[in-house]
Amino acid sequence: MKKLILLFVLFTFSCSGGDDEENNPSLTITNQNDIITITEINLVGYKFSSLNIGLGESKTFQLSSGLNGGMNDVNVSFSWSCGGRGWSGNTSLDFTEGNTTRITLIDTFDRGDGGCRDVGYE
Repeated sequence: MKKLILLFVLFTFSCSGGDDEENNPSLTITNQNDIITITEINLVGYKFSSLNIGLGESKTFQLSSGLNGGMNDVNVSFSWSCGGRGWSGNTSLDFTEGNTTRITLIDTFDRGDGGCRDVGYE
């Protein structure tokens, strides 16, 4: 009986070990800007390149190594193609352990910015 209890305890602890990957955040990018295609995303410790995220498309990135330097005010830079050229911009995002942070790149024509250079984030 003691062996059975010992096996049960060992099995319980080995299965409930709290996989760190489950606690890592993820990032979902959505493109709602009709004149750009997102080609690259960079944030501390990660570079996602050779992307092709067009209008209405989303992609989720697992940040499987966590975030070094904290989860708040993480600088995220984006590169996109528009008008035959490459463009870039950045914003700061807050992440939460085990959750997905979402950001959408949008048109800014209603604010008078517009064009390839002035992409908004929400």
